[in-house]
Amino acid sequence: MSWDGKAVVYIARDKAINGFYKIGCSKDPIKRLKTIGSGDCEIVYKSHPDYYNGTEVYVHNLLRNERRIWKGSGKTEWFELSERQFNFVKSIIDNHSKNTMLRRKLDKCAEIIKEMARLIPEKHLDKFIKKVEEISL
Repeated sequence: MSWDGKAVVYIARDKAINGFYKIGCSKDPIKRLKTIGSGDCEIVYKSHPDYYNGTEVYVHNLLRNERRIWKGSGKTEWFELSERQFNFVKSIIDNHSKNTMLRRKLDKCAEIIKEMARLIPEKHLDKFIKKVEEISL
């Protein structure tokens, strides 16, 4: 895998212990794994979410019962996962990122609509609001 310098949420698998995964975020996951002394690991998944730190924290909170203490400075970012859980986590990371981007876009649209409403003459405002509400449904 090549890295483009953008932060990623990644999942690394410990080759020695079946089912042990590290979930983290970094601009260079390979370098990160080396600096925390994670041993023999491989990156098995990466995603480029806009809100990468929040995505990582969200996943860590979801998996709190699967958390395992491990070696290195990233010792609390390790999780014992079945294959099914691993696939679920990948889906969660992708969907959390998409939902976060969608929320930001919707917030921006709401700001634009509010600004536009200020510019519309009072006599046309009710019609404008009804049209916006139709879109919301």
